[in-house]
Amino acid sequence: MFSKPLFKQSVKANWTMWVAVTAGMCVILTTINLIMGSMNLSALKQDEEMLAQYVALFEYYNQGMLSVTLPVVGEIPLPVDPSLVTMIPEGMQIVLPTAENLSFDGFLTAMGVDAEKLNAMSTMDIDKFIQDMYYTMAGIMLAMIYVIVTANKLVAAQVDRGSMAYVLSTPTKRSAVMFTQAGFMLLSLFGMFFITAGVGLLTQWIGYGGMTWAEAAQTLLLNLGGFFVMVAVSGICYMASCLFSLSKHALALGGSVTVFFFVCKILGLFGQPDFVNLGMGVDAMNVFNYMTIVSFLDSTSIATIGTEAVSYAFIWKFAILLGIGVVTYAVGMWRFTKKDLPL
Repeated sequence: MFSKPLFKQSVKANWTMWVAVTAGMCVILTTINLIMGSMNLSALKQDEEMLAQYVALFEYYNQGMLSVTLPVVGEIPLPVDPSLVTMIPEGMQIVLPTAENLSFDGFLTAMGVDAEKLNAMSTMDIDKFIQDMYYTMAGIMLAMIYVIVTANKLVAAQVDRGSMAYVLSTPTKRSAVMFTQAGFMLLSLFGMFFITAGVGLLTQWIGYGGMTWAEAAQTLLLNLGGFFVMVAVSGICYMASCLFSLSKHALALGGSVTVFFFVCKILGLFGQPDFVNLGMGVDAMNVFNYMTIVSFLDSTSIATIGTEAVSYAFIWKFAILLGIGVVTYAVGMWRFTKKDLPL
């Protein structure tokens, strides 16, 4: 059921692209962790300080230490932290309701501040946001290219150019050919994400100045989820490669489905709560997240690891991705063993 010579041939034919894609993923992840690690801390600190200043200013107002009407900065009575004065542009006319009826959000609105956007910026988990961007888009984009090209080369391209006739002229059975090629695809993907997981842990520890067990677990689960996504995608591309005898037809089906999933994930990004709260997205765009299997990589659920309210929803979503992979690989192998080949 397994052909070592064929496996070695597949490794020899595809190792350069595997190395290039794996290295590209590692470079992207390293850049994110080393650069964004320091930037994240400073940006988050600024948002938290800004919100704290508005909270302090609101408390001064409730204590009657700020006038109800603030025509200019100079009329703010002391004692007030000088840093709070900079929060009000000079000459800005601010008319505030009475303290009894004024909520904090209402206070921010009266100050000309978008309360929802400020709260979203100060509470947004930038780490989660960046990880979601990488593991559901930037990281898997290169892996998808590898899968589309390699799945086609493993079966359809060999049938198309006639080299499969040579393979099947040996005592190797069709079932052994299918298991060997599928095994190569899955093992190469596992190796790819195993390496990127190690690089991710190392560079995250360096860039962020250390990491907790929860952060390490989240990184490992995100890489595992990325692997399961690619198992499902590779299953679809492998099935297409087994269904057709012409390379162009296999690429048309497997490639178009894969690209469709990727584009839907990009469009769905603008419907996610973080983007909507920042005024950069639209709720209606969230429908695209239900049109791609990439959404089964639930980074939101994984981000709860280490908190008091852990969500294990990512487990059944991983199971669905694994199920898609098993079914599509099985269908592809069954079809190849039954169809007539132009040998």
